[in-house]
Amino acid sequence: METIDIESLRFDDKNFNKHTEFGMSLLERSLRENGAGRSVLVDKNNNLIAGNGIVEAAVAAGFKRVKIVDTDGETLVAVRRPDLELDTAAGRKMALADNATAAANLEWDTEAIAEACRDFDIDARAWGVSLDFDDGARFFGGERNGERSGEYDEFEEKFKPKLTTDDCYTPTEVYDEVAKYVRNIVGDDPEFVRPFYPNGDYRRFHYPEGCVVVDNPPFSIYAEIVRWYLAQGIKFFLFAPALTQVVANAPVNYVVASCNVTYENGAVVRTSFTTNLLGDIAFTTAPGLKRAVEAVNGAPAAELPLYGYENVITPALLCKLALVDFSAKRSDVAEIANLDALKAKGKSLYGRGWLLSERKEKERKEKERKEKERKENYLHLSDRERDIVKKLNTTGWKEDGE
Repeated sequence: METIDIESLRFDDKNFNKHTEFGMSLLERSLRENGAGRSVLVDKNNNLIAGNGIVEAAVAAGFKRVKIVDTDGETLVAVRRPDLELDTAAGRKMALADNATAAANLEWDTEAIAEACRDFDIDARAWGVSLDFDDGARFFGGERNGERSGEYDEFEEKFKPKLTTDDCYTPTEVYDEVAKYVRNIVGDDPEFVRPFYPNGDYRRFHYPEGCVVVDNPPFSIYAEIVRWYLAQGIKFFLFAPALTQVVANAPVNYVVASCNVTYENGAVVRTSFTTNLLGDIAFTTAPGLKRAVEAVNGAPAAELPLYGYENVITPALLCKLALVDFSAKRSDVAEIANLDALKAKGKSLYGRGWLLSERKEKERKEKERKEKERKENYLHLSDRERDIVKKLNTTGWKEDGE
C-alpha cells in the first residue's frame, strides 16, 4: 500500500458519465460533511477507470492524498472507516449520501459510449444502456442485412423507458386548472415559474423575487425539494404523490385532491399537492380542484382498502374525503410516523399521518358520513316525514282518518 498525491491521478478524457451539476454539488457536499467513503479504480499507470467524479469533487473539497491498494481483481477491496458506526446519525447519513449522489450524478455521454462500442466491440445494451442516436442498433447486432431479429427485439424491449413518476410531464390542461386554483390564493401579481424540465437543476434555476413555483417535481426527490424550498424561503405549490405526500416535520400545507392524472408519458399517478401558501393549515381537501382536474384529464380514483382508525387521519384516508371540504390547523393535529397498535403487528402507517383532536375527530366522522351518503345517493326525510318519526318515538302514529 502506498500514498500518493491526488494530483498524480489522471482523468479519463472519454469518461462515459458526463455527470450533472446537481450530482457533483451533492458529491462535493458529502465529501466535505462526511469525509471520503468509496474507493476509486485506477489502472497500472494511475489512469482513472472508475471514480472520475469522486476525484474531481475531492480535489474541489480540498483532499490532497490517495491511498493505493494493489489487487488482482480476485479480492474485493473494502474501505473501512473506524470512526463510523452504521446505526448512528453519521453512519446513516453517509449511507443516504452515497445512494443519493449516485442517483443524481449520472448523465451518459452517448457519443463516447458509441465510440467505445465500435472500437472495442462492446455491447452497451447488455449493461442496460440504451443509446439515443438513429443508427445505434447496427452497432449492437440489432440488424442483419437490413432486418431486425425477433430475439433482438425481445432483448431491446427490456430497455425501453418505463413509466415512472420522475418523467411525468404535466398535460397543459391539467397545469392550467392547477394554476387557476393557485391564482385564487395568491392573486395576479406573483410570477409562476417551472424549474423542473429534462436535465434541469432546480437548485441553480433563477427564481425571480416573489415568484411562486407551480410545477410537477420528480417524485423520487420530492421531499428533498420541499425542504430545499423551505430553507430558501421560496414559495411553491407542487404536485405530490397523494398517498405519500407527508414530509416529516415540514411546516407545509397539504392540499388533498387525490386526482388520477394521466401524464404525457402515459403514467397514471394519484396526485395531490403540497404548498407553503396557506399559513398554519396542516391539510385541506380541495373538491373544486379535484373536479376541475378530473374533468379535463383522468377519472375518479379507485377506492383503497384501508384500516379504520380512531383519532387518526392519513393521506390515504384524506383521499377518500377529497370531494368533501375538510381541513385542520397545525394546532388541531400531531404528526405521527406510526401507531403503537401497528408496531405490535409488525406493520407501519403508510405515508405517515396525524393524530386528531377530539373536535377534529368528531368533524371527520361527520364528513365521512356525508361522503358516504353522497356516494350512495342517500335520500333525506322531508319535514313531514321527520314529524312522523318524532311521533313514533313518543305517542305513536296513525294514518289520517284512523
